[in-house]
Amino acid sequence: MSAQRDRHGQPMYGGLHKAVRRRFAARMRVGEVFHCWRPSGPTPGEQINPAAWDLGHVDAELRHQFGTRRPEYPRCNRSTVSHLQQRLKAAEAGVRRSRES
Repeated sequence: MSAQRDRHGQPMYGGLHKAVRRRFAARMRVGEVFHCWRPSGPTPGEQINPAAWDLGHVDAELRHQFGTRRPEYPRCNRSTVSHLQQRLKAAEAGVRRSRES
């Protein structure tokens, strides 16, 4: 079964994701400041723009420190899939090369 998509072709998120995002958005509206939790953020120490942010999923090894979902810069959140795809392609290429040897 494939994931449902919104009108822009992006994956739709479930109720838990939406509820957590609403809670972070409410905290931002009252002035709470968040920074991208990813250490590879574009500008370390810069505040996340409350008008343009993603609710990212925290990597398993960092959940004890950050929980399961945190606000992120959109670029950081969306690049994690690209990095995974690059690693998978490199691994596949390595397997093919080893079979050809």
